[in-house]
Amino acid sequence: MLDGLVQTVEKLRERIRAHRSSIGSYEVRTRASLIDPMLCALGWDVGDPTHVTLERPTDSGRPDYALLGATGKPVLLIEAKKLEVTREPINQVVAYVVAENMRRAYKVPFCAYTNGDVWEVFDVLNSNSVLNARISSDDAADCAFKLLGLWRASLIDGSLRTAVKLPAKGSAESAEQVDRDLGAVVAKKDEASRSVHRPTPRGGHQSKNRSGATPKLAFRQPLLDALKELGRKATSRDVLEHVEKHMEGQLNEADYGLLRSGQKRWEIVSIGCAIGW
Repeated sequence: MLDGLVQTVEKLRERIRAHRSSIGSYEVRTRASLIDPMLCALGWDVGDPTHVTLERPTDSGRPDYALLGATGKPVLLIEAKKLEVTREPINQVVAYVVAENMRRAYKVPFCAYTNGDVWEVFDVLNSNSVLNARISSDDAADCAFKLLGLWRASLIDGSLRTAVKLPAKGSAESAEQVDRDLGAVVAKKDEASRSVHRPTPRGGHQSKNRSGATPKLAFRQPLLDALKELGRKATSRDVLEHVEKHMEGQLNEADYGLLRSGQKRWEIVSIGCAIGW
């Protein structure tokens, strides 16, 4: 997942560099060339009405995209602008969300602005910016980690978790920050297929959940160790290989079971810990 997202960031960065003049003056080209591919890479099928509603009407206008949660209600509204728009009109899409929230019992928690290069996400209910990424200038891996907060599997229940930034290799301060950040976002949600964990039995050994898979909290320390040891240039595959090696003997048949995405359960759990499930 992360490797593919890094590749998308790099591809779109090159597209911005090479074709800014032909894309920049047109919102429709910006959406088709930059915004739609990024949403697709994050698991949002723009052509699927169960994923995304285009031009959703509100009392104050029509935001370009409404990303839909598990119940079919929007979890995030996006205002798109053409690439050449360098100002960030976040107030416009905030007004859309406020109008939507005033007339409905259900409250849309997030809104975003993007011109295909800059992505800014605003937490409407708590009135603060929670994600800001720039494809053209951010490090590709850092940008991908930030944007993982918008991954459909992470956002679908309406709780966005900003991804942890990989530390600079050998930086104790950065490593400590990763530790603090991961500690703050560890295991807040679970897929329906993963049952609630049983209480830890006497003797201090963590129990398996009802699916037989290893609990998410067991992945925390190996993941931290991987991030600290490998540094910010590591790929997601490097991190996963490190985690698997250090959890040899703990991972079981249920952990190696394949999900519908084709990935092993333990791999999804590890990625989930890094982005705040």
